[in-house]
Amino acid sequence: MSREREGFTERLKRWVLSGGASRAPTNAIVVTEMMKGELAVSTSLPRRLHAIKQLTESLITAKLEQNGIEQVWCLVRDLLDVMRVPPTCRRLTLKMLTNYAAGEPDIGYMRMVFMKHIKFTFSEEDPEPLYVFPWTNDYCKT
Repeated sequence: MSREREGFTERLKRWVLSGGASRAPTNAIVVTEMMKGELAVSTSLPRRLHAIKQLTESLITAKLEQNGIEQVWCLVRDLLDVMRVPPTCRRLTLKMLTNYAAGEPDIGYMRMVFMKHIKFTFSEEDPEPLYVFPWTNDYCKT
């Protein structure tokens, strides 16, 4: 009995030291070299847009690794240039960034700052809203 008890005590100690139940495995999206290559400025625009579409879909179910958004931002910020990039490309890039902001629980107040910045910066050129809350269609008539 003492041997079983000792085994349980050791297993419990390892479990507590490893973080226990609070450290669940995360399904984070890792920014790989291949992803960086597909999003790089030197890559053709259609290929970049395809990679952004895939990342946008992935951000619905998973979140980026720590500091991943900074890496992605450095690769796609040129796609937000009003003078050089067509509105459809800008819209797709903004959709990806708003999906990130909407699904990231750790950014808190910065989410509101980000959404306000997008609203004031890009609202005049694009008649469609970038993000629509599900309840607006039911309760708001425009």
